Amino acid sequence: MVCDPDAPAIETMLTGLAKGQHLLLQRLTGHDEGDCFLQVLLADDTTYLVEHRTGTTAERHRTRSATQAEVHDAVLRWTADHGTVT
Repeated sequence: MVCDPDAPAIETMLTGLAKGQHLLLQRLTGHDEGDCFLQVLLADDTTYLVEHRTGTTAERHRTRSATQAEVHDAVLRWTADHGTVT
């Protein structure tokens, strides 16, 4: 677990993913706010599945990307928009 990872730490974690492994970034929120996280899975076909959830499961968004650079940029945008992650 890494608290409040910076851009190089996130890049290292993404680079270190093997097929079937995932990276989970979670924002600590109040009990009433629900979960806030971003999850990246390196699929068996070497594409990246990215899921973002804020609050309830109804507020879940998913996408697929073929490049690590796109995922890296998306993760950094999410961390910038949401502040501290764990």
